[in-house]
Amino acid sequence: MTTISLYDISEAIENTFTAAGVFARVQTNETITDGMQTVVTLQIYPEEITGDTKTRTDRMTMGGGVRHTEVIYHVDVYALQHANIGQDMKAIALAADKVIAVLEAQDATPPFGLAGLKSFRWNARRVLFELGDAQVKYAGLRFVLTFSIF
Repeated sequence: MTTISLYDISEAIENTFTAAGVFARVQTNETITDGMQTVVTLQIYPEEITGDTKTRTDRMTMGGGVRHTEVIYHVDVYALQHANIGQDMKAIALAADKVIAVLEAQDATPPFGLAGLKSFRWNARRVLFELGDAQVKYAGLRFVLTFSIF
């Protein structure tokens, strides 16, 4: 298994979205802030890690014995400070299209240009984010990226 750090995965995702040039801000690791100065802003962070022990009976390894790890990242997309549902939905749809375009462009191996990432899948859901003052809400999406590392 290639040794790969969470920091490296975060940076690779951030670099890919930054290179797309269609987002006002892309933040991960030490650049994530509590305040929102511009939208569309993406915040990228690891959320969950699931590992297994090395096994010789794993069907995906054909007896070779490989340790498989799944790493789940959240890409929070802050599309617009909440105003009304119509404006929110338009901003969410436009931001979603941009993120999906970047994700679907990851058809090369390895995804996000990072050796050690074998594959990934994603899903997304609409979210009303609260930051700082509970009265300030942002309409957006949470993309959940699940990476397989083995």
